[in-house]
Amino acid sequence: MTSPQSPQFPPCSTVSVVIPVKNGSDTLRRCLSSLMNSNTTLKEIIVVDDASHDATADITRQFDVRLISLDHSVGAATARNIGAKHATGNCLFFTDCDIEIPPGGIDAMVEFMKKKKSLAAIGILRKDTEITTPASRYENYYMHRHYAVHDDEIEILYTSAACISRELFMSLGGFDEAYKGATIEDMEFGQRLVRSGYRISINKSLLVHHLKRFTLCSLLRANFHKAQGTLKIRLRNAESGTVTSKLVAPPLSFIAGIPITVLLWMLTGAGLVLMFPPAFFAASLLLIIICLLNMSWLTFLMKSAGLGFMLAGIGIMLLNYSAYAAGITWGFLSFASGRRYA
Repeated sequence: MTSPQSPQFPPCSTVSVVIPVKNGSDTLRRCLSSLMNSNTTLKEIIVVDDASHDATADITRQFDVRLISLDHSVGAATARNIGAKHATGNCLFFTDCDIEIPPGGIDAMVEFMKKKKSLAAIGILRKDTEITTPASRYENYYMHRHYAVHDDEIEILYTSAACISRELFMSLGGFDEAYKGATIEDMEFGQRLVRSGYRISINKSLLVHHLKRFTLCSLLRANFHKAQGTLKIRLRNAESGTVTSKLVAPPLSFIAGIPITVLLWMLTGAGLVLMFPPAFFAASLLLIIICLLNMSWLTFLMKSAGLGFMLAGIGIMLLNYSAYAAGITWGFLSFASGRRYA
């Protein structure tokens, strides 16, 4: 197994930022503006326009960045690989068009990687977001908190803010181009990276601003796809005899809520159909168990946004659990039918 500090890959010193964009004109200007703030290690910014139909290309041309325009959509994984192939820095910084990088953030990441002697690292979302929809706030709190309390190393190259040696990235073949949408290619790549003997450090001081707007429906849809995609990584690994490393950031106590929520809905449905009060009582107990398992998360929500938002968060959490369960179920069925990717 390769050593985590293999001498064949020198430490990062010059950075090429790679941003895949598909109809991202709403936030792209702010993303690019944030990257113009005095990062001495920043060599270039590469925007890969994945056949957008909006003003993405026009906005990009207003900045001193490199634009690669694709004539047909290839998906985020392939778009990032194309950007990486054209990069001239010895380090790649992947981000998205709905992310704002804090001033000096690129330099700070390079210094962090040098200090940790790491060839791959990620930043995390900051806790607050200006997007006020409940689903956006909930998801932002969720993503921030679960990475913030995670161990200092992870097995996902979280591409909202991910930095990696270009030579290492290319040696592993880049992101899996079988992923055609913006799904979980960062998770699959992280698996290959860790299996090759390298590690991904979390720079919890690099807090980036997420500008993505979620509705409840779009959040549930995203988590449905995330769940089936995660499952299919496990199933493909099982087929090939590959050991699956830790795929998700949340603790087991959080994940345990998925099957418990399914049972909760089954009992509630049985109570409604059969008019059987004990079923409602059992469902209530399960809800209490779910809340107890997630007490630290719910406490974080209350401290961050108040009691009212925490109570709303319980409802969103149950719906998210339901979306995960549906994604897992669909993942099994579609995998059995021959669809190996989400």
